[in-house]
Formats: sequence, C-alpha cells, structure tokens
Amino acid sequence: MTPYKLPDGQLWRKGYNPSKNLLEQENPLQFVAKLIDTVAGKPIRMTVKAITGSEEAAIRSVHFRPTHYIRPDYKGNFVNGRSLGDEVVGFTFDFFSMSVGDAWGRDIAGWFDPNVKKDWMDDKGHIKFPEAVNSVLKSTWRYVTYNGGEDWAVAIPYAYFMKGQRALIDKSSPGFKYDFDHNLNGASFKVNAYNQPVGNYNKEGMFDLQTKFMAYNGVMPFGTLQFRELYSYIGDKLTGKHAALYGDPDQQHEAKGVLGTAGDVAKWSVRGMVKSFICMLPAVPFFWITRTPQTKHRGIFINPGNDSFIMHYDDKRQEKRDALYANQITRGLVDSDKEFFHSRYAPDPHKDVKNQFVRTPLPGRLIEPVMQGRSFDGYSKTFGPLDSVFNGIGHANYKFAGSLDGPANWADNHLPFREGIKNALNIPRDSKGNRVFERFTRPTIYAGLSYFPYMYAKAETANLWDTGKMDTATERMIDGAAGLNWGEFKAGAGEVWRAILHQPFADPAREAAAELRHERASVADSSLSDEGNGEETRHKYLTNWRERIISGPPTPARAGFASTGNDASLGATYKIAKRQLVAEQPQKSHAEQEEMRKVLEELHPPTDRIH
Repeated sequence: MTPYKLPDGQLWRKGYNPSKNLLEQENPLQFVAKLIDTVAGKPIRMTVKAITGSEEAAIRSVHFRPTHYIRPDYKGNFVNGRSLGDEVVGFTFDFFSMSVGDAWGRDIAGWFDPNVKKDWMDDKGHIKFPEAVNSVLKSTWRYVTYNGGEDWAVAIPYAYFMKGQRALIDKSSPGFKYDFDHNLNGASFKVNAYNQPVGNYNKEGMFDLQTKFMAYNGVMPFGTLQFRELYSYIGDKLTGKHAALYGDPDQQHEAKGVLGTAGDVAKWSVRGMVKSFICMLPAVPFFWITRTPQTKHRGIFINPGNDSFIMHYDDKRQEKRDALYANQITRGLVDSDKEFFHSRYAPDPHKDVKNQFVRTPLPGRLIEPVMQGRSFDGYSKTFGPLDSVFNGIGHANYKFAGSLDGPANWADNHLPFREGIKNALNIPRDSKGNRVFERFTRPTIYAGLSYFPYMYAKAETANLWDTGKMDTATERMIDGAAGLNWGEFKAGAGEVWRAILHQPFADPAREAAAELRHERASVADSSLSDEGNGEETRHKYLTNWRERIISGPPTPARAGFASTGNDASLGATYKIAKRQLVAEQPQKSHAEQEEMRKVLEELHPPTDRIH
C-alpha cells in the first residue's frame, strides 16, 4: 500500500499496534484496521480456537504473509504475519483510492465534454452555482459509498480468498508463498541446488492475479458486482421504486417466505458469479501480461527443492535479515563476502517468533547471480518460448519506466520545494538514505502500464455482457439447475452463449423480453431521469402485459415517431410496441404464452410482416 503522511509526519499505517484500544490509534487508517481486528478478527480467532482447540491455528487464521512480516497481535505479542485489519487496510485503501479517483476523473472529463448533459449549466453555458455545489456533493457521496464502498465491502472475504489460494498454489508449486508474501506477482526466480536460476514463478503469479481479480469482482459469492447490484436495489427500495434482486425487476413477484427468499438470494449471488466470470475472464489478462514481467527486475531467489529462499544481511538496512532481491545485485549493493542463508519457513509454536525459520549458511561465492554482480540481468534469463515473450514485455516496461529518470534526477536537484514535496508524498529512500523522485516515477509508470488497459478492458467487457439480456439468459440457466430441469438448464446455457455472441435468442418472445429488460436497465443506470414524461413513461413501465393491451399500444408520437403515414415508419413503431409488450418473461403457463403470441401477431401491420 502506498503510505500516506499526516502533517506531523506520522505514517498512516506505520507503527500500527492491534493491542492498543480503538481510541488510542493515532490516525484514521489505524482506527479502521483496529476496528476490523475487533469486529471481525477476534470472533474469527475465537471460532477457530473453539473448533480446533489450537491457539496456534487461531493465531494463524487472523494473520497474513507470515514469511515477510513480524507484527504484534491484539495481546501485544509479536507473531509472524500482519493482522487481518492490517492486511485488509493494506490493499483496500489503495483500491478505494483508485475507485474514487477513477470515478472523479471520468466526472471531471465529462465537464469538458459538450455532449454530456450538465444539470448545473444553463443553455447559455453559465454555471448555476447552487446546482453545481449540490451535484458535487451528491457525486462525492456516491463515489465514496458506491465506487469506493465496494472495495471495503468485499475486503475481508477477499483477504481469505487470497490466503486460501496462496496455500493451494504453494502446494502445487513449492516456494510460491515467499513470492506472494513479498508481493512480487510471480516475478521471483527458481534456483537449483547449485543456486543457479533455472525457472521462475511467472505462470503461477499470472494465474494468481487472474483468479483473485475475478474473485474480487464477483466470481466469489459476494464480490464487487454483487455489492453494486445490492446498493442499487436498496436505493430503489428506499425511494419507493419497485425492485428485485433476482428476476425481472418490473414483474410483480409473489412473496416466497424465508426459504424462497433465501433461494433467490443464492440464485442472485450465482448470477453475479456467472456474469463476473464472463466479463473478467478476458479483461484480467490485460493486467497480468505487464504486471508480472515488469516486476522481474526485483524478484527474489527461491529454491523449490528445499522450500527456502536466499536471505542475506543487508548493510543498508542496518544488518537486517532480508530476502536477496535481483535489483540489489544489479545496483551493486550486494557484497559476496557477506553472510547469506537458505531460509525455510518452519512454524513452531514452541519457538520464539524470530526463530520460525530454519536458516542454513550459504557462501556468496556459491550463488551464481551474486557472482555475476552488476552484469546479472533477470530479463535475459529465458526458460522457454513463452517466457521469452514475457521477458520482452517486462524489459520494455522496465525501459519505459526508466525514461523519466532524467527528469526525476533534475527534480531532485532543481525543483522548488522539492524536499517538502518528497516528504508530503513520502517518497521512498534510495540506498544512500535520500528520498529521490525516481522511487516515485517508476512505480507510478508501472502501475499505469498495468491498470490503464485493465480498467479500460473491464469497462468494455461490462458494457458487452453485464446486461439485462445476460441476466435473462443466466436466470433461466440457474432456474433450470435449481429445479433439476436439464432442458431448461440447457436452453438457458444456450441463451447465455447467444448473449455472449450478441445473437438473438431462439425464442422471439424471450428475445423481445430480454431486449426490453436490457433497455430498462440501461435507463435505470443512466444519470438521466424519466420523471415528467407522463403517459409514455407509465406505458413503458407497466408491469403486466395485459395492462399494456388495455392501455393501448403506443401511438407513433408516444413512441418517438412522427405520424407521416409512411408504412415503414408505422412498422418500426409497431416493432417498438411489440418489444414493450413482452415484459413478463418467462410466462407463468403455456396457455398464457400462446395468448400473448396471438396478441403480438395482431400487432403486426400487413405492410411490415416479419418473415
């Protein structure tokens, strides 16, 4: 997480101690971390202790990344790993900041777009300040509670998803836990018994990023997609609008009791999981295709054979035992005469917290990368054709990130107020203990190269497939599975596939209903309102198809067409009328469906038959 500073220079998360009371925490992020440790961490720890009877298992259940961190627990005892609250705040505040920043960025861009309607500006382009202030306050509230709220809502289950997946990947690829705990996204090198690089964890890191991003966005039972839908559902309910978590929100839904409601909630969660899988599967690669390779220049060295990583005494960090990073070698910061170790994490509740690792001395002259010194190049270590592609991408990222080193060096020496800016941004220090802008520009560029294409792809796939039509198809598939009806499940899966390809459903009536549901969802998601549209809005949103027949089909004027007497125009008008009348799908009975089909046939004028 990017550390932030308060005016007095106190890092927001530095020195967080779970043993302090809630009101003794020194800043907002520490307060939130303590709140999570109290409200969620303690009950989880107590539950695990009651089930397993093991205090050690209880401690491990609420601590994360134990091979990299040693932190106090809520009793003040130092343990391996950081607490649940520390872990959650560690990644969530970054996501929260990006979500709110992205929303504000899009909003600000809209201010300068003449095609975007602005309620706070009159026809002459003059700003109406009361409306503008009200708009800013409403937007800020929504961005914090909706765009950023999703990150906090899913943070705890996401932390445990990552914890579980870390263990599974490490089981199949020993040593991955060290890479994960050091937050290297699979960039670490695998070394053999002779301490020579013979592979890397790129594929494991890419798989980890792919699955956890998909889970975060809704492939786990409650992800960000489910949060957004729940947020909108609650908002509609509070404003008196008809709404439903599952099923067409414009249908009248009968009361189902506790079990029926619980079943619909479960189906709603599964629907979100299916949609998220479809949307995120092609979007996430735009992130990991750069994120994993670009980290390779600072990977650590892991021996899967004995499940250990190479550690050394880092003179620049006051003799602190630390993992050996590749960029420490290339920067000339490693002395082959210093002490090195093979360090294997072997937790033992009977030993002191600082003795949870088995360390075997290792002469520096036996470590091939150390002996190569500055000439060591992680991007030249290729282990197969696919790895060559990843290395090319990573090296290009590395060179591009270094393109601002010159301006950064200039800013270090000539920028006015440079020291104040560095302190305010809490820019990391170099090997000499000085804050340098390069330590800010490079991570920023790396993040932009990965997050920009990913966020763009994510928005595009959502526009393609997070639609009312996809909801209609997915619900049919889920209902078929829940009712053990193979035919309905198969038909629903077929409709899901057609929705992915943007092809019409085989059943014209269901296609019309799906299109109408999609249009309504688009209107509901729009910032524009239908208020004041009178009869046309009432007709468009009547929930029973018979009510629409009684109301009468929309006139050409109501449907948005001028009455010109032109048959083609009238035909188009009646096509819209047909789509509007097919809202209640699936029908309750075959007879009702046939009745509706007959009515629809009567709506077709002779000059506009569909063949």
